[in-house]
Amino acid sequence: MKPLFYPIALALVLAIFFPGPSQASPAFPVDDVWRLVELDGKAANAGEGISLMIGDDGTASGHAGCNRFTSRAILEGSTLSFETVAMTRMMCAEPQMQQERRFQETLAEVARWDMAGRALIFLDREGNERLRFEPLLTEIRFELALPAGTQVETATINYNCEDRQLQVDYINAGPVSLAILNMADETVVAAAVVSASGARYAGGEYVWWTRGAREASLALARDGDDTPEWHCRAE
Repeated sequence: MKPLFYPIALALVLAIFFPGPSQASPAFPVDDVWRLVELDGKAANAGEGISLMIGDDGTASGHAGCNRFTSRAILEGSTLSFETVAMTRMMCAEPQMQQERRFQETLAEVARWDMAGRALIFLDREGNERLRFEPLLTEIRFELALPAGTQVETATINYNCEDRQLQVDYINAGPVSLAILNMADETVVAAAVVSASGARYAGGEYVWWTRGAREASLALARDGDDTPEWHCRAE
């Protein structure tokens, strides 16, 4: 029985001094665009389209509901903080401005980040969840070749289109302008096309046409007087 002692002892030593590999912390998802869904535990107004993207150089940018914003993110492992936020100076409806101010104030209190499934979470120094984001593009991923320094702008707007609801994600990146139409039964990526007025997008069998800040229409791209068309208004 004596020869069996040494292999067993060696196995115990290896288990103590050479533990198995530890789980690596996930890397921050740079260059992804995120949409705010909760602010301090309450649902964010999706119609105001608050979004955020942090580039691999630390540049943070997005849409705060009414205005575009930029900042610099300081990332070290799971710690995260933001330098002073700079914003454009547009004025919008008071509910939008209130949520925008809350978002800006909360960014200044962020101290850590984490992931919960597909959600990106920002926490304060006490470990309280303050901001929760979801991917702006949950089903569609693609790459665009853009000139260096091109600024990417995103916005999300909800529309009432007569008998249907429609959420539209807008992406503007230099010469590229896209509208992603999120309908109940399908998602369509529409690209900007020449328009005499407003902004017109075409994708699949649909044409999406915005006229001003709140009015739009959705139509099937086919000829004839009986072409279905829905008149839409932003919420």
